[in-house]
Amino acid sequence: MRNQQATRTSKPSRGSGDLRRRLVRHHVPLALASGVVLLLFMTVPRFDASKYTQGNIFTGTFPRA
Repeated sequence: MRNQQATRTSKPSRGSGDLRRRLVRHHVPLALASGVVLLLFMTVPRFDASKYTQGNIFTGTFPRA
């Protein structure tokens, strides 16, 4: 009885179908999301701080109205 329990596995092997399901459910969505984020960061314009004329708080003077 003890030897039979030791040879049993808790999860049977499913073959290549399990690998395909893992690829579709985990790797493909991650690759698509990474591509969208990369595309977003490539198309968004850069922030230009010289367009804003407020005072610089790091030099000690605050902007006044």
